[in-house]
Amino acid sequence: MLHWDHAKYMNHSFHPTCIDTVFEFILAERNIYPGEQLTCDYGIVGVDDYLYLSQEWDEMAREAFKYFNSVEQLLKHLIKKEYAEEVKAVAAGLLSLPSILTLFVDKSEEDGEEDEA
Repeated sequence: MLHWDHAKYMNHSFHPTCIDTVFEFILAERNIYPGEQLTCDYGIVGVDDYLYLSQEWDEMAREAFKYFNSVEQLLKHLIKKEYAEEVKAVAAGLLSLPSILTLFVDKSEEDGEEDEA
């Protein structure tokens, strides 16, 4: 697990070693070996990347969560309290992982709201 505050050490890749979660932390998508870069798919190449890539990203996160409890999570204490119980339940397979798409903000809807005000 890698907390978002350390993201400045991330590089972009369309084949990332780490994946974002809805819980405001990043998980290793697979084993990362010494000398390998920490990478994530920023997904800010196009305006609608969340819409097009969310299913792929969700599947990567679901796979990573399967190993969450079997690998020592040295930064587990950094998980926000508001997410702690849900993270435990998802990692134990008791809850489905919420889609990363829940974080998507449709800017056109926001713009429309401002116009109405």
